[in-house]
Amino acid sequence: MTSERPGSPDPLEPPGSTPSPDPGADTAPYTPPPPEPSPVAPTPPPVAPPPVAPPPALGPAPGGGWATPAVARQEVAPGLVFSDTASRFVAYLIDGLLISILVAILAELFGWGARQVPFADGAGTFDQAIDVSLEYTIASVVVGGLYYIASWSGGRRATLGQRLFGIQVGNAFDGKPLRLDQAVRRWLAFGDFAQVFGIVPAISLAISGLVLLWNVVLLITTATSPTKQGLHDRIANSAVVRPANAGNGLAYGCLAIVVALLVVALVAIVGLIFLGGQVSSILSEVGESI
Repeated sequence: MTSERPGSPDPLEPPGSTPSPDPGADTAPYTPPPPEPSPVAPTPPPVAPPPVAPPPALGPAPGGGWATPAVARQEVAPGLVFSDTASRFVAYLIDGLLISILVAILAELFGWGARQVPFADGAGTFDQAIDVSLEYTIASVVVGGLYYIASWSGGRRATLGQRLFGIQVGNAFDGKPLRLDQAVRRWLAFGDFAQVFGIVPAISLAISGLVLLWNVVLLITTATSPTKQGLHDRIANSAVVRPANAGNGLAYGCLAIVVALLVVALVAIVGLIFLGGQVSSILSEVGESI
């Protein structure tokens, strides 16, 4: 029997191995080391939101008056907007003046003078007479109709007065030129053709009043329409546009002149009504003195 000295190595252990201080360490399950904590990225500092502009002030402007906001007109097509009523009205007046000059030239060339037509009063007698030029009236309607229809159809799009303000008349709302039937309907909707009935003395005054009233209706319906389409535009399915950068100074200047002329004419008419007798006597005295 061999005796082992205390502290001698175990003969079963391989040489050079170090005995485990814990007897159960060799048989215990393997426990992996805890994972190392991953590095945490530093949190960026909070970004301040961009400053918000304050709402526009509703009070008086710095200059002392109310600040008028700029109203952007919606474009119908690139660079085109619905034409304003003032420019269209002045263009209509210019066209009417051109037609009147042309008809006056024709009347002078062809000798279309006035003639005496008996006029029936309320009692049924024909003791009054007024001057009516049948040829001049018919010529005014015919020349006006040809002028407007030819200006709007055939791809021309505008009259001479409308061209002065850059106005174009086209189909609503694709912008194509008006067809001949559309141009005819638009002119008929103007109501100028009714002047032909004014050659009848008994209804000439009523016809003139109806034509004037209809023109006012067309003006009001055009001004109040969001698309600036009066009744004549709706009948012809037409729309009127002009450049978005076109100004209104010329139109307002012409309107001011027209209003001034109307005021002068009204004052002259009132003066003749109240001073008619005195004016007649003054003219008689001047005639006798001559």
